[in-house]
Amino acid sequence: MRKTILALLLTVFVCTAFAQPTTTSATLSRWSQSKGTFILWYGSGKVVKEYAAFQAAFDDSYTEQEVVNELKKKVFKSSTYIGYEFKANFDCNAAQGFIARQLNVKMKEVQDLRVGNCTQLSYDFKKTVEPSVDKAAFAVINPVIAERERSLLSDGWQKVYSDYGSDALATEVKLKPGHTYTGLGGFYTGVDTGVTAKILVTDSKSLLTGFETFARDNAVLLELNDFYPQKNQSTAIFSVHPTPEKPYKSAIAVFEKPLDFKRDFFRLLDARDDGFSAYKTNKRRMNTDGFYSYSSAISLGVKKARINETKTTMEYMLEMDFMDPETLTFLDNLLPVLQELPAKGYKAEDYKNKSGGSVTEITKDGEGVMMLVSYPAKNEAYFYIFKSKK
Repeated sequence: MRKTILALLLTVFVCTAFAQPTTTSATLSRWSQSKGTFILWYGSGKVVKEYAAFQAAFDDSYTEQEVVNELKKKVFKSSTYIGYEFKANFDCNAAQGFIARQLNVKMKEVQDLRVGNCTQLSYDFKKTVEPSVDKAAFAVINPVIAERERSLLSDGWQKVYSDYGSDALATEVKLKPGHTYTGLGGFYTGVDTGVTAKILVTDSKSLLTGFETFARDNAVLLELNDFYPQKNQSTAIFSVHPTPEKPYKSAIAVFEKPLDFKRDFFRLLDARDDGFSAYKTNKRRMNTDGFYSYSSAISLGVKKARINETKTTMEYMLEMDFMDPETLTFLDNLLPVLQELPAKGYKAEDYKNKSGGSVTEITKDGEGVMMLVSYPAKNEAYFYIFKSKK
């Protein structure tokens, strides 16, 4: 099934053109607050016999259900949990009338049904590590990351965490649905040679994404490709580490912004003409043509995203694995964008390449623009946006 999705996606592109979908963007406010009364119903079957009411304030790092799960731990129940109601902006007194109507009893009887207390509680995201901001470290390492940080902020990113110290740094970040993330890191290594540094995003089980490079000119700047959390990822740990482990002055900063795949796709398409220069970040290896590859500031949700240059071509490249959930997420996001291209003058041609890969090449005015290549037998897929050098 996974291996046929790409073919289906390409067929839709070739045969269909759709109107541009409406997109919305979320507020850049990190967390919004809600407050009111949660009423937890208890009984047997669907018959309510008891309840527990709690006034609660919570930010949207918690869903209502997550708050309910916490409140259930505070109830000394004698019957089975049935469900809950959340009455926004109600205090316990205001909730009394609602409870009486729901249970069809008199107001004076409501108090007798309560299990637990109507206590004011608060739920919001607490960082596992609070930034210490070593002033000496800030003075040394901030100049290393400041220019790139300003660029990210001007591009719509919001900084959600930063810290400066004299060692490896790490923080847990609560991930907001519908948002993408990136991070900066830096170390001042002075005269030491042979120092490498990493910036990583991990969860409790595995590495989610990261980047490693060598220190040059007494310091090292680290930047992540933008990281699209999967639906089941609610938190992640962002960290920076030097090798060898020494007390180098260090920095970490984490940023988020609302996810907008279509915007980023067309920005890359527009960037073909100048070789994607605005999106080159970490310099990577040199190829056989004597040109460097770079990490990309836009990843479209794929960990292996880079910008390559050869004697003949500048290209933006994604390398994907059909067994990785990010690949299907990418294809789901790509489909509605590709459906817009025929109306913009783009054409598609399907063929097999010399290696047996299934290729869809997309052109405009006779010039190659992008390419989607899949090797189902290897579970591999590649996506390119490219520009031939004149």
